[in-house]
Amino acid sequence: MSDRLDDRVADERSTSGRPDTVCQHPPGESTHRSGRAVSYALGFVLVFSVVVAGTLALFAVGVDVLADVDRDEALAANEEAVKIIHSELNDVAAQGGARREMALELVDAQLHLSESREVRVRVESEALEESLSYDSHSLLYEVPEYGATFVYALGHVHRVDGADQTARSELLPAFETSGERTRLVVPVVTRATAESPDSVAVSGTGERTVVAHRLAPPVTVTRTGTDADGVTAVNGSVTVEGAVHPSVWVSAFEAAGFGTVSTGPNGSVTGRFETERLSVLSVEIAVALDGAGGEP
Repeated sequence: MSDRLDDRVADERSTSGRPDTVCQHPPGESTHRSGRAVSYALGFVLVFSVVVAGTLALFAVGVDVLADVDRDEALAANEEAVKIIHSELNDVAAQGGARREMALELVDAQLHLSESREVRVRVESEALEESLSYDSHSLLYEVPEYGATFVYALGHVHRVDGADQTARSELLPAFETSGERTRLVVPVVTRATAESPDSVAVSGTGERTVVAHRLAPPVTVTRTGTDADGVTAVNGSVTVEGAVHPSVWVSAFEAAGFGTVSTGPNGSVTGRFETERLSVLSVEIAVALDGAGGEP
């Protein structure tokens, strides 16, 4: 009996002397795991931010590209309409025809006459008894959304862009000069219709019809340098006055072959010529919308 008690006491002592088994992490391991979780979160936020920023940048670029495409397409369409005006009015002056209809495709554009006959062309020569002078309205084709205006005056088209009003010659007048011949075709835009002298306006998007009425047969003045002693030169000058952007007329005169081109006060530009034959053809043209006003 005592032996069993001794053995039990010995076992209890032996058991009580064994240390308890406890699962412990190495020092610093929990802090390392927390830091790694924070790093994962920051990495996700960073990657997400980069993706969002890239997407927004691509969207912004895409919007700008689409806006540029829309602008280019709108201006191209309106340029075609301006080319029709230039071609048809100049053709009425040069070839005749009492009436000419022009179907124009406007794209956010406005078409109207200037308030007065603000632009003048004057032809001077010793071969003429007196100078020839013609005053004309300008036909303004505006595209306000894109800051562009096309101006038709005396057979010439120039374009004005932006707030700085940068201007350049687009379509040349029917002026040409050489040693053999100087020929000037002058379409004079005089009024909108017979009933309303200064009102012509149309705007918006879509097809519009503009009608050109020739008010009278073309008038041609011709002088040659031939006299009893043979062929002599006809010397003279052509001056455009009242030009808002004289530089475009300088370009037009130079392209027409005028050897000496100069500018003067009040927006005047003068080109000088020396030729064997001078011919000046002018015609007065009324412009109406959608056939308004009928025959003048």
